[in-house]
Amino acid sequence: MTQTGGTSATEKPPGHKSWHIVPLFLLAYTIAQADKQALSLAIAPIQQDLQISDAQIGLLQGAVFAVAFSLGGLPMGWLVDRGNRALLAGGCIIAWSLATALSGLANGFAMLAVCRALTAFFEAGLAPAAFSLFSTKLLPEERARASATYMLAPFLGAGAAMIGGGSIGAVLPDWPFAAQFGFDATWRLIFLFIGAPGILLGVALPLLVRDVRVRPTARQQAEAGPAWLPVIRALFERGGFLRSYQFAMALYVAFLTSYITWYPTFLIREVGLTIASTGIVAGSVYMLGGIAGTVFTIVQMRRDGSLDRVLRWIRRTLIMLIPLALLLPLVSSMWLLAPLYLVFAGLTATVLAVMVVPLQLTIPAHSQGKAIGIFTLMVTGVAGSLGPLGIGLLTQHAGLSLGIAMLVAGGTALIGAIVLMPSHSRNALATPAKSAV
Repeated sequence: MTQTGGTSATEKPPGHKSWHIVPLFLLAYTIAQADKQALSLAIAPIQQDLQISDAQIGLLQGAVFAVAFSLGGLPMGWLVDRGNRALLAGGCIIAWSLATALSGLANGFAMLAVCRALTAFFEAGLAPAAFSLFSTKLLPEERARASATYMLAPFLGAGAAMIGGGSIGAVLPDWPFAAQFGFDATWRLIFLFIGAPGILLGVALPLLVRDVRVRPTARQQAEAGPAWLPVIRALFERGGFLRSYQFAMALYVAFLTSYITWYPTFLIREVGLTIASTGIVAGSVYMLGGIAGTVFTIVQMRRDGSLDRVLRWIRRTLIMLIPLALLLPLVSSMWLLAPLYLVFAGLTATVLAVMVVPLQLTIPAHSQGKAIGIFTLMVTGVAGSLGPLGIGLLTQHAGLSLGIAMLVAGGTALIGAIVLMPSHSRNALATPAKSAV
């Protein structure tokens, strides 16, 4: 397949002063990941305060968040292809930040589920807007590097959430000012502190990023239309590599979310760490490993960011993750867990950094919003079903320890991802570029 992810007829050519959008969207995605990971650190006190079971936590971290995120990706992707992407992203940031802060006021499972669903729904608008802007405002040779830089955010955000949340737990549990306003539980403060900064960025982003599109002709508008079916055919056509790639990435994300969601609780429940020490230690290690893996990927992609290189890169990393998937849920010594978790974060970062690049290189820019929305539905939806919820059900109904449940659910998903992961894009030749127009 010819690489088609260039500037469409309705876009202005990439300029030389557009790279500033990358750190701005990196900051936005970091805040989104911090909002998402806030619940992972606070699972234990939330369960005690609101009487929530492991299965319900699995729903909050899994199906509730994943379904809302996936459903949000479709309308958001459509809006990205037709509207002002910077304005859309800014509005989404404000909305999900308010929903995160309101999570700290939840008085039960239902209210917390609604707040988490709203957070997820609006977070779904950020990635399509970011990747679409990268494709139209940056030169082709810069896009893989920009996407990899953007994917630093899961590690910066998760690290910030765990370190910041752990620090709040250590410093503010008896803060008199908080008690006067009804924040008598540390986990409530965690949601409030993590949710607030995004509101400022949401206001500033549309002022700092110009998204001016050339007005399309009447014929171009008629041809564009909703155009969902051509994009779906391009993503799922029989014999095309993108179909197998998406299922592989869905299972990979199921594995990853299984471990990331429950690992802080594993450290608290089975290793015996406190919330504060878990947040600071695990957050620091995860952040350092993720940054190192992402930076390494950025350097490597500058040499060769071709489609086949990206596919081989991902497949090789998935295989290297197998021993870590076996060891992390079974080891109980922090002296061994810290370096293992560091390597785990680094390797997972090398996959996340380039996960969307195959779509950027094979789907035309004017259809990428919808394509990434569908990709989000596939990847996040399956991840939510097979990952965190599966572990919660295994611990609650199958009587497995948390570590064994992580190994069973996460390990199975990782093996499935390796089996389905294409190592080259030869089959992409069977999918004509015009199908995605």
